Amino acid sequence: MNLSDQVNKSGFPLQLAIANEVASSSDYWKALYEEHGWKSENSEGFIDLVIENQPKTWLMNIECKRVQDSSWIFLVDRESPTDVSRAKIWATYHSSEKIISCFDWVEVNMEPVCAESMYCVVPGQDNKAMPMLERTGASLVQSTEALAKEEAVNLDFIYSGLRMYQNVIVTTAELQTCHIDVSAIDVSTGKLAEDTEFSVVPFVKFRKQLGATIKTTNKAQHAADVRKYTSNRESTIFVVNSAHFLDFLNCSDLTGNINNVIQSAR
Repeated sequence: MNLSDQVNKSGFPLQLAIANEVASSSDYWKALYEEHGWKSENSEGFIDLVIENQPKTWLMNIECKRVQDSSWIFLVDRESPTDVSRAKIWATYHSSEKIISCFDWVEVNMEPVCAESMYCVVPGQDNKAMPMLERTGASLVQSTEALAKEEAVNLDFIYSGLRMYQNVIVTTAELQTCHIDVSAIDVSTGKLAEDTEFSVVPFVKFRKQLGATIKTTNKAQHAADVRKYTSNRESTIFVVNSAHFLDFLNCSDLTGNINNVIQSAR
């Protein structure tokens, strides 16, 4: 392995390339933090890249993952919609009196609409270890919460009103959706039907319980409360193929729902 191969294997070139794309191609977004240290009660690490929109109300916490000759396959029930708009983001809302009235994950509708999945198959993984995407996603969610807490404590004199944080993984892996006919799965073998369709996609939403902090809630009294409790524990991570990152930025939009976000955050 030569020196260039060693550097490429580190993944830092991808991280630098994404930051450069933001700087050279977008007037609406700018890099705010790079290699930013974070710490929570149970973990710590470095955030690859955080970008901030021009109004300073919306941040993307970006984890860059360079992989070699790999496809990430997201399982989607073919009866489920492929244009899901819902997503979980962190919202901090400072009132005009500098009182924080919301400091939590909130459910919003946002662009881009795309397929949503809680199952991802990464070829070559150790079946006995925690899957790579779940492990990376959990760390990303924790770092987003840590960043929100850090800013709320140390930068409240700079930022007021609404401050939103979004989880994003940018990867060189090809992203595919596997459109499953659940009723056609062979129960005796656990295998898909032979005519199962696969589609290459530029980005997808990975939604799963990844260790997000949730507020203490009352005990469930009804079946609907159970689903709400489960949903509260879920996180949304936008997984983006690196070749389509600028497309993702250009079609990302929360402005049409900003009033709903503010109402959810209050």
